[in-house]
Amino acid sequence: MAKDIVPELYKKIQSEFEQNMKASRLIRSFQSREKHTAKEVSLYAEELGKCASSALLDYLAEENLPNGTLYWNIAYRIIVPFLNEIHGMVMEAAEKMQRQQDEQIGIRITPIRPEFPEERVNGLINKLMDYQEDENGK
Repeated sequence: MAKDIVPELYKKIQSEFEQNMKASRLIRSFQSREKHTAKEVSLYAEELGKCASSALLDYLAEENLPNGTLYWNIAYRIIVPFLNEIHGMVMEAAEKMQRQQDEQIGIRITPIRPEFPEERVNGLINKLMDYQEDENGK
């Protein structure tokens, strides 16, 4: 039976993501302040995406994968929880910003957190698998 590489690979990706976040001046600045605008939350989300993308690309490379191939089950077990975590970080920042804005104008409604778009992420993984298949077929 082949060794399950997912837990170790996920830890490496998570560690790289955290390093990327620490290196980002925008993220450090965002996290050091209590109040944010919608534009700042959007820039924070974009920067988190860049940090995540870099970590995923660094570790979901041929040399780290069995037979140099990213299999669907490996992609799913890494990408879905990883993006779910980042989604949570962005939603937390957006909710906090929305509550602050609502309080300023006297609105006392709890913001609704959108669900994690797992179907969209599955579609992304499927496209990634199709791309990989096309590249290997050439």
